[in-house]
Amino acid sequence: MRTHQHSIQIWGIPTHVHVSGGQGPTVLLLHGGICDSTALSWRGVIPLLAGTCRVIAVDLPGFGRTPMPADKKVNIEFYTGFVAELMDRMNIDRATIAGISMGGMIALSLYFEHPDMVERLVLINSAGLDGDFPLRRLGYVLTRVPSFYEWMIRRLARDRSAVERMVGVMIHDKSRVTPGLIDRTYASVSRRNTVRAFAEFVQDQVQFDGLKTNYMSRLPKISVPVTVIASERDRFYPLQIMERAVKRLRYGTLRVIRDCGHWATVEHPDRIASLIIEAVSQGCYTGPHAGTKHHNGKYGKHSPLGAIGQLA
Repeated sequence: MRTHQHSIQIWGIPTHVHVSGGQGPTVLLLHGGICDSTALSWRGVIPLLAGTCRVIAVDLPGFGRTPMPADKKVNIEFYTGFVAELMDRMNIDRATIAGISMGGMIALSLYFEHPDMVERLVLINSAGLDGDFPLRRLGYVLTRVPSFYEWMIRRLARDRSAVERMVGVMIHDKSRVTPGLIDRTYASVSRRNTVRAFAEFVQDQVQFDGLKTNYMSRLPKISVPVTVIASERDRFYPLQIMERAVKRLRYGTLRVIRDCGHWATVEHPDRIASLIIEAVSQGCYTGPHAGTKHHNGKYGKHSPLGAIGQLA
């Protein structure tokens, strides 16, 4: 299995890219927000995918080892164009796009802006499917306070115990919150890039009446297979949102990971890898709403989505 990491210039930004495998379908992995990166979200998933797929994972500008753009604001439009340019530069005509949280939002945006580039979507506890925001209008006001989010994340950067509490909110099984994970997360929070990138992205997203990006009403227009992976214990994007999303999709499948929090790629990388492999191996769906599957090894009744609820 070939694995290498390198930097390529995208819009003048030295972009950190991880490439593994070589044979099989191409899967592009997009990490989440806050303090995320390829090394945090995908480190346990990539080796499990690389035997089946050609895996490409990128640190988005402002995250991980990729610096912020010098002359551009970070928002959903910027990241969408950036990913499209990355694929073009790497001669990727079409790929499965898998994203967690913010990465799922970017994957959806890429489809709507460049549908020919997307073979299928794998959305893991994805943002962009609900217009609500904590505290609503107060949240809007707080994001307009100069440097509010920078201040908040800088507090994390000075307090390792606060980082541990934050990770504990994102991970249900506390045995997975290891000292090594806290060390890596704390190092990521401490980077100046991460502070500015997430602050700019959130400020652009939070509007007076809710979030700017909500693709729920546009989901019926997606004509490629979509696997929606939802964590049963996600405290950010509840399972009910993902159920509504799959009901709107023409070729959608819901996969539910039991006893798992928001950061599913870290908490259960083996389950995430197997679900991505399942998605890329299925080819085309034979009909809408292929079903709901819970990863606990049992078969159950019909799902409330009107499709067979398979408990695998």
